[in-house]
Amino acid sequence: MIKLLRRHLLQNKELISLLSNNQSIYHMEKPLKYNDDTYIVLKDKLISGYFIEEYQLTFHIISSDMNKTVEIEKELISYLNDPRGEKLIRDNDTYIRNIQVLRGGGRIYNQDKDNWMSVVYFLCKI
Repeated sequence: MIKLLRRHLLQNKELISLLSNNQSIYHMEKPLKYNDDTYIVLKDKLISGYFIEEYQLTFHIISSDMNKTVEIEKELISYLNDPRGEKLIRDNDTYIRNIQVLRGGGRIYNQDKDNWMSVVYFLCKI
């Protein structure tokens, strides 16, 4: 599911233009070998797993520019928020039924790393 969602996000030209490079979306944590200034870290947590699995998706948007984190947050919400299941996100193995924004977690400045982090939560049904 994460690979499918990442591929879907990488198709959004507007979102990619705001990131450090065209691969700056990572699962769980950014590898130390990359020096991206602006990137997204995606985390997932299974909430229920019966016939339809539900996941909480947490997007950490990190940048030295606070305005850029806000722009990326808005673009993520407009691109992914689909409570009616009108957007089709699927591959041979996975079908994402819908993704709904739950709330924003706010923004915080990290003085040690000299960057801003914005957090957005989504509910994803598969």
